[in-house]
Order: sequence, then C-alpha cells, then structure tokens
Amino acid sequence: MARSFGGGAVGLDGSRVAPRSVLSERVIVAAALEIIVERGVDGLSMRLLSERLGVALGATYKHVANKHTLLQMVAETLYARIEAPPEDVDEFEQAKSVILQVHELLAAHPGMAQYIAQHVPEFTSVNLVKQITGPLFAAGLSPQDAKQITFALVLLNGGHMLVRMPPELEKEAAEAFENGVDLILGGARSRVGRAPGQQR
Repeated sequence: MARSFGGGAVGLDGSRVAPRSVLSERVIVAAALEIIVERGVDGLSMRLLSERLGVALGATYKHVANKHTLLQMVAETLYARIEAPPEDVDEFEQAKSVILQVHELLAAHPGMAQYIAQHVPEFTSVNLVKQITGPLFAAGLSPQDAKQITFALVLLNGGHMLVRMPPELEKEAAEAFENGVDLILGGARSRVGRAPGQQR
C-alpha cells in the first residue's frame, strides 16, 4: 500500500513514489494506460494505480469509483485516438482504416479487447461506430447493411484479439486479420457493384 509521505508516497517496497502534479481523471487514465501497456488489464488494480500516482488509495477513489469505471474511461480515451480516415480513398478503404486503427490500439493495450468484449453495451462508442458505418452508407449500402457489416468487422476484430497466438504465428495472424477485413469489405463492395478503388 502506498503511504502518504510529505510531497509523495512510499510504495510497497519502501521506495519513494513521486506524486503526479495534480490528480485528475486525465492523469489517472494516463497512469492506467501505462500500467495496461506494461502488465495488461489483469495487472491493473486501483492499489497499484494509486502507488504509481504517488497518492493514497482513497484519493484515487475520489476521482474513479472502481476499476470497471476506470476501464470505461480508458476505452473512451483510446477511442478518441482514432483518426478520421483519409478522404482521398474510397469509402470502403475509409472504413478499413478505422477498423485497423481500432485493432492496433487494442493490441497495444493487452486485455482491453477481452474486457470490452465482456461488457459490449457499456463500452460501445456511437461515434466510433459512425466512423465505420458512415463511409459504408455513403458508398451506397443501406443503413441496415452498413450496420451489419460494421458488426461483422467488430466481431472479426474481437475474435482475433481473443486468440493468443504463439510469437511465430503473430505475423501470419495479423495478415489473416487484414485479409479478413478485405474479404468482408469485398463482399460489401459487391453489394453496390463497386470495384476496388472505384469512386461513386
């Protein structure tokens, strides 16, 4: 447990922990992201987070109710990092750009995809979904088709992230994932009679 010690705290091993400048949700999420990158979601705890922040456990709980709420904040921060797709490619490539970014972000934060998959209703981002369905709808798909194809892409991404690949198969698995995205979007293209690279 981290004990308050003047301007900082003392960690579990007795070492001094430098406090973050001002405790806020942004600072807490940044520290949580660091821990997730290092140890995965399973390695993140409110106690470890407080120690990393250099504050008492109670101070962290004043800003964040529990780990679940913290992970919702982490997910929102990750979703906000998704860049708008390039406008100089067709709508199907725009949708692909977004799903590949989602995949890359979740891969860099071990355990987030699994946690999100277990709590889909609470972790769904309407804005992120629109970044995929919007281009598909603009390409000529019906709203229902755009929604179904987006769901298929999300399931493909989640399924890939849930499978632990041995290191020697990681490259092959990444290529298979992108090929799967291309196959789904290729089927979407055929529904509107669009060849790859062809603009409306």
